[in-house]
Amino acid sequence: MPKNSKVPLHRTTTQGLTVENKVMRAKTTEVVGIARRTGKPIQDLARQYGLTMDEIKRHTGAVKKLGDTWAVTAYDHVPREMLIFENGREVQIEVADSREATKISQYHNAIRGYLAAKGPAKEKALRQLKNYGSIRIKDATGRLHSLETDPDVIREIVLRKEVPEYPEPYPEGWR
Repeated sequence: MPKNSKVPLHRTTTQGLTVENKVMRAKTTEVVGIARRTGKPIQDLARQYGLTMDEIKRHTGAVKKLGDTWAVTAYDHVPREMLIFENGREVQIEVADSREATKISQYHNAIRGYLAAKGPAKEKALRQLKNYGSIRIKDATGRLHSLETDPDVIREIVLRKEVPEYPEPYPEGWR
C-alpha cells in the first residue's frame, strides 16, 4: 500500500490498533470529552493529563489550531466499540464517530434513569426511554441498529449479567 493512502491513526478501527495506541486513544478521547463537556481549554487539559497537542490531534483528529490556541471540534470520527441492547440481548458494536457514541451514551443514561426511578418519576423515565425506539444507530460498517426500549426486556438483559449492576456503555478494557 502506498504511504499516502494510509488511514490516519484516529480513523483506524479498534481492532487495527496496538495496545499502546488503544491506551493513548482512550486517554486522548477522554481529554477531548472533558474539554467538550466543561469548556475548559484543551491545552490546559492536555498538560494536566501529560499529553501533547500533537498526540491529541494524531489520536483523535478532534482539535484544530486557531491562531495561537487550539480548539476542540464539535465531534470526531474516532471509531469506538460500545455496548447496546438490541433484540433482547447486549451487543457490542463499533461506531464511527462521537455523534453515534453520544446517542448510545444518552440511551444508557435513559435506561439507568428508568431502572433507578421510583413512584411518579418512573413514568417520566419510561417516556424518555421510549423516545429511543425510533432512533437508529449506524455502526462503522454502515449497518443500522435498533435500540431496545421494552422495560421488561431491558430488566431481563440486566439481570442476566453476572453482576446485576447496570453496564458501562464502553466494553471492558476500553478506558
